[in-house]
Amino acid sequence: MVAYSGKELDARYRMRADTIVDWLQIEPEEMRAADLRVLIDTNRRREREAERQTESRRRRGAKDRNEQQAARLELGRQCLYLTTKDGMNRDDLAAHFGVSTGHISNAMKEARAADG
Repeated sequence: MVAYSGKELDARYRMRADTIVDWLQIEPEEMRAADLRVLIDTNRRREREAERQTESRRRRGAKDRNEQQAARLELGRQCLYLTTKDGMNRDDLAAHFGVSTGHISNAMKEARAADG
């Protein structure tokens, strides 16, 4: 046992994960193939964190980003149609669809860009 920061610790096997990876010369492909949880490279660590966050958002009811973009694009197209057909402005459209004027503006901008 060794005293460290006021605590008694076992001096054996206290290596960092990076040290173990370096000493054993573990390649990123090997880490992925073995589905290691601790001995992982920085890129895999970021991927796993992104996966955890995505799953957490899904559990809380968040929609998929592609679904949100498709819905916003459709809203923008409807807004552009109503603007030309009925002469509705952003405030009218926001009240009609129950969203903010900023959301209307962004949706219309995306629809214009997508439709060329």
